[in-house]
Amino acid sequence: MILRVIRGVRRRLLGGPPPGDYRAYLFEELVAYLDGRRPKRVRLEPYDVVWCTGVLYHNPEQLRMVRRLADLVRPDGVLVLESATTRRPRLRAANCVEVLYPPSEKVKRKYHVSMNITHLPSARAIESWLAMVGLERIVRATCHRRVSRDLALARAAYLATRPLAPGAALYYALAGDEGYDIGKSL
Repeated sequence: MILRVIRGVRRRLLGGPPPGDYRAYLFEELVAYLDGRRPKRVRLEPYDVVWCTGVLYHNPEQLRMVRRLADLVRPDGVLVLESATTRRPRLRAANCVEVLYPPSEKVKRKYHVSMNITHLPSARAIESWLAMVGLERIVRATCHRRVSRDLALARAAYLATRPLAPGAALYYALAGDEGYDIGKSL
């Protein structure tokens, strides 16, 4: 309790995001990741920075979505990706996706999920997907830990750079996979 008060007073004196605002902390980490450069707000595609928070776990085709986000980033640009993660303690350290379909009433209450949340990736799965689509300098953000331990266990955020030239052995080649739209099965 005393430590929390000290942090609050320090934050008010020195400035910074309000307590509990992990997205503000994540933006601070992005600026540090960019060596102090602040990204501009508007630019035509491809983008210097693509910021995607709180969306990935709503999409059952998560690897494909990560690949599409990477396609939007210019070479040497940055993808900021944040998501809810698996809720089961024994799966947190695994490289997996927890499928909650159909979610039972017990699961909905316990883990606060709805019908549009069916696939909860582990943090390691998100990191793997970033590498599989060819992104580099993948760094796990600490923004959630700065808010609370519980939030850090339930969510993960990463910063990653699109290389100047794509690598040879990518799972999904950047700007590839034409003709297969997200959501199509055939």
